[in-house]
Amino acid sequence: MLLDAFVIASLCGISILYFSDKMPEKLKQLFKNNPRVADLIAFLSAYVLLGGTMTSLVAGIMLIGVVESMLYIAQRPEEFLYLWDLKKSVEERMDALKRDLSEFGNEYRERTRPTIIDATLQR
Repeated sequence: MLLDAFVIASLCGISILYFSDKMPEKLKQLFKNNPRVADLIAFLSAYVLLGGTMTSLVAGIMLIGVVESMLYIAQRPEEFLYLWDLKKSVEERMDALKRDLSEFGNEYRERTRPTIIDATLQR
């Protein structure tokens, strides 16, 4: 149960981090200025959306810690410059991975594409 809750809280934290870039600026400032509101929204949404079970309760409590740490980092970015470098590095690696997978997919489709002659012979 604790491992499940930890995984759920981690995934929810990652999704919050990803979608926080796409939030309106007023909403970002509201959460930065009132961290308890952000904690309450994160906890209640995790608890309700995950079914109100004991695991979702523990995951919601763990998510409060994740949200608090993200808000702390957002309020003091000068102390955590290495995290921005890490984020940029991960984004660059993900772009390279997407590019490599796209090339691999195109090569695979070229190798396995049936020719017109093969299609007529199979009939």
